[in-house]
Amino acid sequence: MGLTSNTNKKAIDEGMSQNARVIAFRDKLAKQTEGRLARSNRLICGVWGEPKTVKSGLALDFPNKQIYVLDWDDGCEPTWRQNHETTDRITLWNPEVRNKNGELDIQKSEANSEDFVLFVKSKIEEGEDCLFVFDGVDKWLDCCTLNVTGSSKIGKPQKMKFEWGKRNAPFYSLLMMCKNLNCDQIYITHAKADYGATGEVIGQKPNWHNWGDYLYQIITTRRTRKKNDVVYKAELLSSKTNTELVGKSWETLTVGSGKVSWEGMPELREGLI
Repeated sequence: MGLTSNTNKKAIDEGMSQNARVIAFRDKLAKQTEGRLARSNRLICGVWGEPKTVKSGLALDFPNKQIYVLDWDDGCEPTWRQNHETTDRITLWNPEVRNKNGELDIQKSEANSEDFVLFVKSKIEEGEDCLFVFDGVDKWLDCCTLNVTGSSKIGKPQKMKFEWGKRNAPFYSLLMMCKNLNCDQIYITHAKADYGATGEVIGQKPNWHNWGDYLYQIITTRRTRKKNDVVYKAELLSSKTNTELVGKSWETLTVGSGKVSWEGMPELREGLI
C-alpha cells in the first residue's frame, strides 16, 4: 500500500513538474517569438575576396545608416577618407593593443573588441538604425591561433590536434556577440587557397573558418580588366533571403582613362539581397 502511494505521488509530482516546464517554456517561446518579430535585421552578410577588391567599399556604401566598423584589418580608414569625407556617420575602431616591443596583447585586444560591441549595442538600444561591420575576420582568426601556438600559421593539423577548442572558443565567442546585435551586419575576410585531396590548389575560399555557416548572404569580390579599364566585380554566391539574385554579378567600380565610376551593389545598399 505504501509503495503504491509513493508511486502515485511520484507520478503526480512528475506530472506537475512537466506542466510547470511547459508553462515556463510557453513564456520563453512567446518572448523569443516577440523578439524575432520585432527584430529589424535581415542582413547578416559575408564579403570575401582578394585584397583591394572594394570589400570595405561595399560595406561603407550605406548612406542612410550609421555605420560602426570593428576594424581588425586596420585597412578601412583609407576608404573612409577617400570616399566618405571622413563623415562622423561612420565610426571606425581598431581594437589592437601592442606592447612596447610591438607584440600583440591578445587579451586587451579582445576586451577592446567586446567594449566596442557593447557600445554599438547601447546605440541600438537608444533607437539608432545602424550597420555593424566586422572588417578582418581572418585577422581575428590569426589572433586566436597566435594565442594557442605562438604563430598565426597553423601548419599541419597534427600540430594542433588537441588545441582547436582553445582557438575556436574565443573566435566564435566574439563573433556570436556581434551576431546577437539587433542590426544589419557585414563580415569581411580575405580569400585563401583551397586545396584538393592530394594537396593541389583547386581554387579559393573565404578565410573565416566555418563562420560562413552562420551568415544569411555571402558575396565574393574580384578585380578584372575590360579593354583599358580595371573593373571590380561582386557576385552574390548565396542568400537565404532572396534566392532569385543568387549568381548575379555587379560591376561595382570602374577605373580607367582618368575616370573613376562607382556603382556599388544597389540591392545590397537597399537591403534587397
